[in-house]
Amino acid sequence: MQYVAWLPVDAAAAALVDFIDSSEKVLHLRHPLPVTWPDVFNHFASVLNLPLVPYTDWVTRLEHGLVASNDVSATRGLEHGLRLLDIFRLLIDPNEPRPDFMGKLVPHMDMTHALEASATLRDNKVTEIGLEDVRRWVDYWRREGFIPPVTVA
Repeated sequence: MQYVAWLPVDAAAAALVDFIDSSEKVLHLRHPLPVTWPDVFNHFASVLNLPLVPYTDWVTRLEHGLVASNDVSATRGLEHGLRLLDIFRLLIDPNEPRPDFMGKLVPHMDMTHALEASATLRDNKVTEIGLEDVRRWVDYWRREGFIPPVTVA
């Protein structure tokens, strides 16, 4: 299964403080309640008012978008994605329309010791990634110019 285990920086900092007194040699830091990529992508589709497409179609659209676009602001947004295009291409599998790209890039991390060492991670102090998180990310990316602002017709 495909999971997103991004951890907010404040929770990561609190967990690191919790880790200080641990005698364990290795403690993995990730979200204790990962959510599926399809759930996160559905939130992005909702916030951005965009359809979901198979991964290979998305990569193809990204590859061709820069060449086909005459809109300077759209081109600027595509350039950010194009910087990672080689990584995106590595994950294309014609038999897998929605690849587990994080599973391929990030190894499985056993959280047993981390949960024992950190009340922050263990005691449900960190909520699952959800729609409001995605809204905040998109709002931030728009403010920073990573994605175009909303245009009202």
